[in-house]
Amino acid sequence: MIELRNVTKRYGEKRAVDDVSFSVANGESIALWGTNGAGKTTLLRCLLGATSYEGDILIDGISSKKNGKAARSRIGYVPQVMPTFDMSVGEMIRLVARLRGADVKTGLACLDRLNLGGTLTQSMGSLSGGMKQKVALSLALLGDASILLLDEPTANLDAKSQADLIDMLDELKREGRTILFTSHRWSEVRALADRAVTLEQGKAVSIGTVADAARIADNIRVRVDLSQDTIEPAVTLLRAHGYTTARHGSSAVVTVDSRKKAEPLVLLTQSSYAVTDFELEEAGA
Repeated sequence: MIELRNVTKRYGEKRAVDDVSFSVANGESIALWGTNGAGKTTLLRCLLGATSYEGDILIDGISSKKNGKAARSRIGYVPQVMPTFDMSVGEMIRLVARLRGADVKTGLACLDRLNLGGTLTQSMGSLSGGMKQKVALSLALLGDASILLLDEPTANLDAKSQADLIDMLDELKREGRTILFTSHRWSEVRALADRAVTLEQGKAVSIGTVADAARIADNIRVRVDLSQDTIEPAVTLLRAHGYTTARHGSSAVVTVDSRKKAEPLVLLTQSSYAVTDFELEEAGA
């Protein structure tokens, strides 16, 4: 249903998406997983035709460059934050249905399915975060979209709203919808995804099963701050000892097994490199 071939998005010298290729089968659910700035949302923007890019994207066999309107008609999109408009829920459903040339009854039926049938006269601004995401999902399904793209769908929701939305998405997956979503929550990836594409600095560093991604999830990143004149030899030392290390300014970001998180710090101090500060973060956070 979705095929990406060597997709690259440049902003000047920076590659926000760097030569990414993968495919999503009909009815499959794929997670785009990685840190903030890894390229997840930019890749969704490429898929939506919201930004130019190099390479090719096929949606249900249709080139999004050559026939963008037909390709996008197959897609329903749920943003991370639902925009608030000065209109009621019912007015919003009718407006988007008219813009998409869809039957408004589809959106109303989806609202009923999500237990939001009683919100038609409520203003969009009065809804809770969870309710807004459910309205966004109803809008995405207008026109019976066969593909759903979701950007951090549960990022701003409380625990109950997260669980409700994941249950709904799982139900849509079982009905045969193709789902591609970005996430920084490992529980969400485990619940919804068949496979995970792990992005780092715009590159797809791994594409595999959720079990494969779980091994990455057991890692953490240690961000180590050093002086400007010692950062380069410190990074060289860490790499020489087998640590996956990236340099960001005067910081070294080391990916390490969570059970061995102190080891790179010990190595640096024993080698007389002064660590001015450090921070721990989950590898997929």
